[in-house]
Amino acid sequence: MQLYLCEKPSQARDIARVLDARNRSDGYLHNATVTITWCFGHLLSMAAPEDYDPALKHWRAEHLPFIPPAWRLVIRPEVRKQFRIIEKLLKQADAVVIATDADREGETIAREILEQCRWRGPVQRLWLSALDEASIHKALAALRPGDSTFPLYQAGLARARADWLVGINMTRACTLMNRRHKGVLSVGRVQTPTLRLVVERDREIARFTPRPWWRVDARLHTGDNSFLAQWQPDSAYCDDEGRCIRESAAREATARLQQAGTALVLDVTTRREKTPPPQAFTLSALQQTCSKQWGMGAQEVLDIAQRLYETHKATTYPRTANQHSKIRFKNADAIGFPAGDELAKFFTRFGYICSPSSQPFEPYFLSQMDTLAWRSGVPEMTYPQALTPGLREVGKSGDMWGNIYPRAGAISQTHDYKAAAVIAQRVADLVTRTGQPHIYTPLTASSRAGYWPPSPVIEGDSVNHRWQMLTPKKTASCSVFPDGSATDTYADKLAEDGAYAWTLWRPYKCCPRRGQTFLGSTG
Repeated sequence: MQLYLCEKPSQARDIARVLDARNRSDGYLHNATVTITWCFGHLLSMAAPEDYDPALKHWRAEHLPFIPPAWRLVIRPEVRKQFRIIEKLLKQADAVVIATDADREGETIAREILEQCRWRGPVQRLWLSALDEASIHKALAALRPGDSTFPLYQAGLARARADWLVGINMTRACTLMNRRHKGVLSVGRVQTPTLRLVVERDREIARFTPRPWWRVDARLHTGDNSFLAQWQPDSAYCDDEGRCIRESAAREATARLQQAGTALVLDVTTRREKTPPPQAFTLSALQQTCSKQWGMGAQEVLDIAQRLYETHKATTYPRTANQHSKIRFKNADAIGFPAGDELAKFFTRFGYICSPSSQPFEPYFLSQMDTLAWRSGVPEMTYPQALTPGLREVGKSGDMWGNIYPRAGAISQTHDYKAAAVIAQRVADLVTRTGQPHIYTPLTASSRAGYWPPSPVIEGDSVNHRWQMLTPKKTASCSVFPDGSATDTYADKLAEDGAYAWTLWRPYKCCPRRGQTFLGSTG
């Protein structure tokens, strides 16, 4: 018997329909050859400290830090019955097909059950992120070896254990150290850095001082036609956003324009554009629209969309992986280079390297915290950089990848690697500048005697910055985007799960120690 292990009942029903497993039993569906069962998310959880040693139930400083000698998982009481059903089915199975969600957490949900039940038989992986019938048929025809996705389980274990170690030990330590605080001081590997980002952003807003800037427009007429022209100030008068902050320069430009009376058009570019009909809603776009129109929450919209799909069969799967839309959406994080600080400290003692401005593991930007700007593009969707064709673009002649503005998660690009690269460039553009309308921590430093940090990242400038790919393919060289020819398919760099990672390298300059030779810089 072949056993399919799904993440939730609705997923199991969809797969069972395609496999013609119509017989229903308590906790599973089956036919003569296959059985489909399901979880309710995680059926197992990390054991509490007192499960290892009853003495650890009492919070004492001498018990810290506590690192389990051998990690344990316990069955969640509310799903114990379903776990026992799966355990019984595994004893009858000849082979297992993991059919949970196609991501790290889905892999972990299934693998931890197999480990707990000591399954040693063959494992295959059903890899699909859409539950429409065509997608299921396609995935069933291309089952993957279990070993190919096992690293996702290892990543999930690392994440869970890191959360446990930091959360348990730091929460107890901070609570014991600050007894004046009534209650528990909760500390988390993710929640605490995220809280810091929010607090720092609130402080920046409180410290913000409005700064005036000036723009000069001229209405030009030629015959029966007229158009609006905008003065392009010298960069010496501008801030990072290209806005003139010197009033005298703007007034001088205005005076010159009024005296001239006429203007000469030096170049005209004409292009024919088509406006296609709107694409079908993605889940995020549907949630945004319903929020604006009727004030509905994201979870409420998802629940309704799920019922329309599962119960009423009135819509397609809300999160189907179809490619008919050019719009892609990706979340993105910018984290301090893990080894950069220690490496720099070591070499700095010999005068051979400059200290970077980033701190290891520091979360400079988490897109899921920057909800309004990252998901809707507000307010940058109204900026000239977002509205003017040819301004702030990643690409080259015949191979345009996308716009830097608005610096948000949505991009009109059918190629997944190119979309991810533009998203990465947007984040780099954001975090290397100060005072941007986002929730983030600037990755900047001030010049001082003998130390010159890099200027903000500019797309396409290989002197200013370069990218080194880490995932899904680690490269030994660095480059800027586009990093191939106009005919390159980038097939070797496409991530099947849509997840990418790069290291951003930037040039720092500093004086060498006297009497020695400066060899290089990093950061």
